[in-house]
This record gives sequence, structure tokens and C-alpha cells, in this order.
Amino acid sequence: YHEPNFVPIRTHLPTVATVHDLSVLLHPEWHPADRVAQFYVGRTAAMTGKQLDRGEQALRALLAAPAADTGARVAPETVHYRLGDIAAHRGDKVRARAEYEAALRADPEEPNVLLEAGVLALKVHDAQLARAYFDQLFNVLPDGSDVKVKVAFAFAGMRQLREAAPLLDEALQNKPGDPRLAFYAGLLHEDLKDYPGAAKAFGAVPASADLYPEAQLHLGACLSKAGQHAKA
Repeated sequence: YHEPNFVPIRTHLPTVATVHDLSVLLHPEWHPADRVAQFYVGRTAAMTGKQLDRGEQALRALLAAPAADTGARVAPETVHYRLGDIAAHRGDKVRARAEYEAALRADPEEPNVLLEAGVLALKVHDAQLARAYFDQLFNVLPDGSDVKVKVAFAFAGMRQLREAAPLLDEALQNKPGDPRLAFYAGLLHEDLKDYPGAAKAFGAVPASADLYPEAQLHLGACLSKAGQHAKA
């Protein structure tokens, strides 16, 4: 089903909506608050400056409006999640954390919020809280390989490589032919000086992959450092 207007109708079919009118962004005063808020839900990553201010204003108005006025089209946890994103974009980690916690009070099993709350906890160096959020996330999505990759990259970004490597290894077990996972798992193990583990990961990059030549170079180096000079 394709809806050429801003808000698609409710349907069980896969749905795509296209936006032809940017006045919601450029002139929010022309539109109802819930329509403006709908626009900002899902696009905070691309917002800067005044757009962040407008987005926050619209989202807070949506929270304050009675459900009958908004048609209950946006769940409170989604609004708090996006308000947390806006605060994080501004560098206000305290406000971002408060909004993520508000979102989790509304829905304790919302995966996106659990992920972002965990990443934020890592950024403020609260590793224990981050692990608690991530453990809850893994309980909600026990088979979510993609989620574990995101968490692994979050740990790696904070140079917590020993936390990151097992997550990528697990994701690679679930997707053994994924060249990107194999290559990055190899890099993590190589940084940890776990050369046998790195060689195993680099060796799992398929020969048909674009990363294969580079993976082979790393594989040779790791085998040499592991003492397997003939294989190297």
C-alpha cells in the first residue's frame, strides 16, 4: 500500500508514505501540533539548530495534549525516545537519560530505547548501567544478531574491546557468511592481540567478498604473530 499523504492509514499491509509538503518543517505554525510532532518523530538524527527547538516544542505539545486531540497516533514512549535523541544531539546527557528513562517507564521492553539508553550510559562512563540496559535488550530480542552488532560497535567506540569482541563473535556464529562481521571481528581480536581468534575471524571472510584481499593480509600477519609462519 502506498500513501502519497503525510500520515498513512492503518493497514496490515507493508506501507510506504511519501512527503510532498515540507511546510510542516518550514512553517509548523500552519499545522496542528500533532501533525508537526508526527513529522519530527523518526527524523531527529537529521535535525540541527532551530529544527531541534521546533522538534522539541512539537513533541512536548504532543505529550501535553489529551489523547482524544492527538488520536493517540504516537505512543508516549516514542515521543520520550525522540526527546531523548534531541537532548543527546545537544550534548545534554542528563536530559537525554531522563527522557529515555521516561520512555522505558512507558514501555520497559522498547528495543530502540534500551539500545540508546545503554549507549548513553557508556558515554557517561556508567558501564554497569549500560550492561543492565543491554542485558534487558538481549532478553527482549534474544535472536537479534543485528542488535548485538550495534552494541558491540558501541563498546568498541568506547574502546571497551573485551566487551565488544564476544558480541561480534556471537553475531558471526549466527551469520557465518557475513564478510563485514567476520572482518570487524578480526580487527577487534587483532587489537586485543588475540591473534588465533583474529586469524579465525579473518579466515571466515568469503573469497567472493570485496574485503577478502584485505582480510587475507590481516590473516597472514596474525598467523605470523601467532607463530604459524608456514601458514602465514
